[in-house]
Amino acid sequence: MPNSFKDYDDATASTTSVAFTTGDFEYLDTAHLKVIVTDTGNVSTEFLQTSTGQDNTNPPFTVAASSGTTTVTFNNMNGVTGSGLPANTDKVRVQRVTPSASLLTTFQNASLLRADDLNDNAKQLLFVLQE
Repeated sequence: MPNSFKDYDDATASTTSVAFTTGDFEYLDTAHLKVIVTDTGNVSTEFLQTSTGQDNTNPPFTVAASSGTTTVTFNNMNGVTGSGLPANTDKVRVQRVTPSASLLTTFQNASLLRADDLNDNAKQLLFVLQE
């Protein structure tokens, strides 16, 4: 079982969202997610939440997390303003992309050591190794 992504093999152009749980895979921040859309010709296109969609203004997808379930809603991916995936979509992968160039939390002398910060640093290392 993969630790850093979830595939949706039944996705079509009319699919407007997908959901996964922390049992599928975990992430530290919603900005660490990307969507890979594969069409019927086996051509893959990657979308990052920080990029702009087809309308050149809004992100191509949004992420909402609640009670251990994360929902990814597709916007501006289908060539027109609106929801849904590009035409001829065959499958979708939601993948974690954890930053590896620097630590998410840097500790300083005489600073407070919080368990959450230490755990996040350990998870960042684990996630980068899994990816």
